[in-house]
Amino acid sequence: MEEFKKITMEMTQAAGIIARKYYRTGFDIDHKSDLSPVTIADREIEHALRDIIEKARPEDGFLGEEHGTKASKNGLMWVVDPIDGTKSFISGRPSFGTLIGLWEGDTPLMGAIYQPITEELWLGVKNQETTLNTRNIKTNASSDKQKIRIGSTSPSQFKHTPELLSALQEEADFFVWGGDCYLYGMLAFGGLDVVIESGLATYDYAAIPSIVMGANGTASDWNGNAMTLNSEGDFLCCANEKVQAQIIDLIDQHK
Repeated sequence: MEEFKKITMEMTQAAGIIARKYYRTGFDIDHKSDLSPVTIADREIEHALRDIIEKARPEDGFLGEEHGTKASKNGLMWVVDPIDGTKSFISGRPSFGTLIGLWEGDTPLMGAIYQPITEELWLGVKNQETTLNTRNIKTNASSDKQKIRIGSTSPSQFKHTPELLSALQEEADFFVWGGDCYLYGMLAFGGLDVVIESGLATYDYAAIPSIVMGANGTASDWNGNAMTLNSEGDFLCCANEKVQAQIIDLIDQHK
């Protein structure tokens, strides 16, 4: 794991150099087939991170948002979102981040969230405590159903379950909207109690389970099942198992 951590540090440093070069400057914005925006920074970061893995561990696989998948020859797969929160990056809001996940089959080994403007790095490693810039962090162990603080990207995450959104809003102390991958970092250090999203791609969530679970939280799909690299993308992270059970009960009532 120390080798993997060293490589991850190299990857985050490379991503930060590129992101800071373009942040709050004029750059061209393209749109993909699904109309989501993509920038030169997204593409350059992914190229740089692919090169690092290719040189350091050529047998490993690589799945990225912008340039597809390289098959693994040894069961290890790096999963990267070069800029999670491209709209925030374009807008100049520092809630985007680079996501790096390492999996062995369907087991998450390591995950990183790196915010290059605030220079915050969340790192989760299997069987180790999650750190934020080397400081061990924990989720909120005392949260309960009546006071939970919930984060999600947008109300559109609940377009197929509007009744669930209403139920969650009734139960929550408050909702935080937006925040991209930064929401999961806030959950990991106790600022939020729940992050719930739907329709995520593999690269959107692959880095997160190691981080949240290493901080004593839970990471699952909306049925409470462990995430795999082939999960449908309905993603639920909670501060503890009690809160997870309460939220899954609400989900079951409002499917």
